[in-house]
Amino acid sequence: MVPSPAARRHRIGRSVRPAGKAAGRRRREGGAGHHRSQSAPDRSDMDSADRLSCTPVQLTGRAAAARPPSPMFSCGSEPAGWSGRRRDGRRRVMAGEQGRRGTLPVQRMRAGDHAFCRYSGRPAWDLVAAYAWQGLQRGEKVIICPAPSDDHDEVRARLEEHGPPLDHVGGRGQLVFAGMRGLLRTGRRLTAARHCRRLQEETERALAEGYSGLRLFSDMCWVADLGADLAEVLAREADTAHLFTAGSYSEVCAYDTDAFDPAVLDAVRAAHPHELLEATGTLRALHTAGLVRLVGEADMATQVDWLAALREAFRRTAHDGRLVVDLSLLHFLSVSCASDLLNLSTDAGHGRIEVRVDPAKAALLTGLGSHYLTHLVLVEDLGT
Repeated sequence: MVPSPAARRHRIGRSVRPAGKAAGRRRREGGAGHHRSQSAPDRSDMDSADRLSCTPVQLTGRAAAARPPSPMFSCGSEPAGWSGRRRDGRRRVMAGEQGRRGTLPVQRMRAGDHAFCRYSGRPAWDLVAAYAWQGLQRGEKVIICPAPSDDHDEVRARLEEHGPPLDHVGGRGQLVFAGMRGLLRTGRRLTAARHCRRLQEETERALAEGYSGLRLFSDMCWVADLGADLAEVLAREADTAHLFTAGSYSEVCAYDTDAFDPAVLDAVRAAHPHELLEATGTLRALHTAGLVRLVGEADMATQVDWLAALREAFRRTAHDGRLVVDLSLLHFLSVSCASDLLNLSTDAGHGRIEVRVDPAKAALLTGLGSHYLTHLVLVEDLGT
């Protein structure tokens, strides 16, 4: 039986606070991952991301029976005499590239990634800002190509709503707002080969200027503006792997669902290795046989969806008694949501629960007492 919210709060020794703005919410909650959805770099927040508030879960039932008689521990320590798969109950694997294909939060994009995103009518400026700041922090040159109808000063103002002023990066040329017509220098018919050649030239130029690479955000409304052949655009989207092989070029292609037919959107989506969540601060659950993959951010704002997805996953696998909970593409995991996972795992009748996480979230779950659950295995994904 799943414990009531009141019982769960008592067991983990925490109270749930009302949601506020994302940055303040993250600082209050604690957890693993960056503490805010906000795009701007804040080193104090980022450096403290792994300073976890570790309140061990008060286990009941079979987990309590399996627990050795030992003192409580703080994050990073272990009860005396504990033995198991490893002293901390964790094992480590390297993720294959196939494991990263599919839906990503924008914060999980790596250098050399090529991603599709969609919007309706108005781009998600928080996503664009997060993507841009990630590149700026990594020492990349960033080019923003908004829709032809968008004023560049207005776009800049929208990005600054999600971070600090951009004068310092714009003034030195690290951040550039450009039209696709000027970027591609289209004086004649645009072909897929010419498109790729221009992007390669811009990448080489960025490297020659001393940047670690080039990052492009492209609003694909330029296709109609340039009168480009849609077949050529689709061919270019499907045959660009060579641009990304070296890891020095990254690109997000944003498609307005009001401007492109559903069949076209399906085709270009299939041509991209990755699809981005529509905005920051969201959570998506992807259920397959024996597995639930949770992508995005698990905090107070998304906790209802988080609990619903986990309960559905446990319900679907109740007969087999085996479940994989894939959190490798989760950008942020709060202490409260991590405790929800452990409490549900404690009460489930499953024989094995495998949780795939990055090292920071593995540390958080371990600090909350996950290794007292003998049927729960943490698998650290070092490749995310």
